[in-house]
Amino acid sequence: GLHLNPTMARNYPSLTTSVVFTSMLFHHINFDLHKRILNEIVRVSKACGRFYIFEHKPVTVKNSERM
Repeated sequence: GLHLNPTMARNYPSLTTSVVFTSMLFHHINFDLHKRILNEIVRVSKACGRFYIFEHKPVTVKNSERM
């Protein structure tokens, strides 16, 4: 599997991934980086690729203020 980090993501070829899965990722990073990460997921995903996201801790106003 691919472990996404900013350096590796830039070097990963576009439109080559069938499935991307994230597990408990987004609530650990600053909200400002979410769009950048999602854009990279779209970039590396095939046209009919799938993206699965699992979060056990939904973002709330209170949580996002702490990020």
